[in-house]
This record gives sequence, C-alpha cells and structure tokens, in this order.
Amino acid sequence: MRRGLVRLLRLLLPAAAAAAAVACTLGPGPTSAPTSALPEPPADWTTVTSGAGDLRLALPPWLVAFDTTGAVFAYEVVGGDRQGIELLAEGPGTAEPQPGAEGPGAWLERRMDAPGAGVPVRSRVALPSGEAMRVDRIDRPGTPLAWRLTGYAIDTSFGTAYLLVDGPPDAWAGHEDDLARIPLFVRGRPGR
Repeated sequence: MRRGLVRLLRLLLPAAAAAAAVACTLGPGPTSAPTSALPEPPADWTTVTSGAGDLRLALPPWLVAFDTTGAVFAYEVVGGDRQGIELLAEGPGTAEPQPGAEGPGAWLERRMDAPGAGVPVRSRVALPSGEAMRVDRIDRPGTPLAWRLTGYAIDTSFGTAYLLVDGPPDAWAGHEDDLARIPLFVRGRPGR
C-alpha cells in the first residue's frame, strides 16, 4: 500500500507543479462577483444611520433628518405655509413585514397605499445596494391636494429596505437631481 501511494505521488507531483506554474503566469482568475466601490456621497451631504442600526443613507443639505429612532424621517425646511419634501427610510429590520410571495412591487404599492391614490408606475432600477423596485405616483392630480410620491423597495444583502420620498409636486422643482441620487446612498445593515 505504501509503495502504491509513493508511486501515485510521483505521478501527481510533476502535474501539480506544472499546473501551479501555468496559473502563476496567467495571473489571478475571475472572481465570483465583480468588486466595485460603493459611491461616496457629495461632501456637503449628511450621512444618517437609523437608531435600529439597520439602515444608513446620505441626505442633501436641504433635507434635514429629525427622527432616527427606528426609521429615518427627514423633511425640507421651507418658509411660510408651504409644504416641502418629506422622506421616510426603513432598513430591513424595521420594514416589517418583509416582502413575501407578493413580491417587492406589490409590497411597495401596499405600503404606499392611500386614499385618492393615483396610478402607480413601476420600474426596476439597479442600485449599489442591490436591485430595487421603484413606484412613482401622483395622488389627487390637478387638485390643490395633489401629492407626488416615489417609493423604493431595495433588495440589500440583509433584506428589503424601504425608501419613500413625497411632497407637493411643485416642491420637487429644483430637487430632482438630489432626489434621484438619494437611493444610491441607501445601505441596508444588520440590525442591533
């Protein structure tokens, strides 16, 4: 038995050495997943973490976080009797229940449901944290109570995060670029 093992090693050792030499000349092989750096928010943006510890996101300077106890709530400070943009973000541990068999689109629409709800427009978007379902809607269009909403169900490695941005349609003017960038900086994290 020992003699057979020695013979086998004599046959395999040169083949293993040759394979190692070829691998060294070829360089590193492909990885199982592409590695790309997550984008950094602009320098004047504020990074906010939920009190539950399951979500981190960055907000533009005009959008102020006022409560982070479980979820993150933020609003635009505006003067007079005008209403500004509002934001609600929940991490995977806070956005309960998580989507089940209904799927992220139906889950998101159910979470955004309201009296006078407009027609939802669904789209899939690729974000640095994962794939997301986006729903855009204008409630009560053409009335003084019109309200614009954009919601995201973001698949993270820890579960689905929820992001909702809403406000009067005229409040969105001048903020479209920032509002489109906020989902790029949402990160789901394990809760505490």
